[in-house]
Amino acid sequence: GDAAICEDGTAVLTFNYTGGFGFVGSYTANGDSVPFFLSPGVTTVSVQPAVTTVYGFGLTTDIQGCDINSSGSATVQVTPVPAFTYQLVNDSVVCGTQTGSPFMIFNTDANESLTVSYTINEIAQTDYTGVGNFTLVNVPKKTNGKHTLQVNRIESEVSGCVFNRTYPAINYYYLDAPGVSIANTGKTEFCELNEEALVT
Repeated sequence: GDAAICEDGTAVLTFNYTGGFGFVGSYTANGDSVPFFLSPGVTTVSVQPAVTTVYGFGLTTDIQGCDINSSGSATVQVTPVPAFTYQLVNDSVVCGTQTGSPFMIFNTDANESLTVSYTINEIAQTDYTGVGNFTLVNVPKKTNGKHTLQVNRIESEVSGCVFNRTYPAINYYYLDAPGVSIANTGKTEFCELNEEALVT
């Protein structure tokens, strides 16, 4: 029968063979021949197609030259990973005197609700859900220094497909407001120059 999987998922093909001897046969995947060993009884084959694929049996005779009466086919429908990117908006460096913070825009071609999972400094944050191009406003402020935000999972609310992906990390920085002080490290008392005229 037919099956539906998510991209990177696996489907199982089942072949029922009533012959008396096993042999190396072949099945077809969108017309392309793929060899496999066909045993008497039930043989299963795991497949992981990248696109929707129609499978069938590829031989008309067995190893002894006898005709094979084959029937049936299976279609594996594949739900692809939505095109997905994310970017930092505003300055990637926020100084301590500034009140603003950078924020993220998630971009996807999927006209459906997606839930995005991400980490900051490898610590999981609250999932964010949106449709199409949506914005994560105000990346959480952190302590002074460099911080790394990375998306590692997106889930389709429609198909239920979960795609575990390690997307490129984006770095941003919070810097404490620099301070400047002036101090005199030399003598603190000075004499007024006393000049006298010398007449000869």
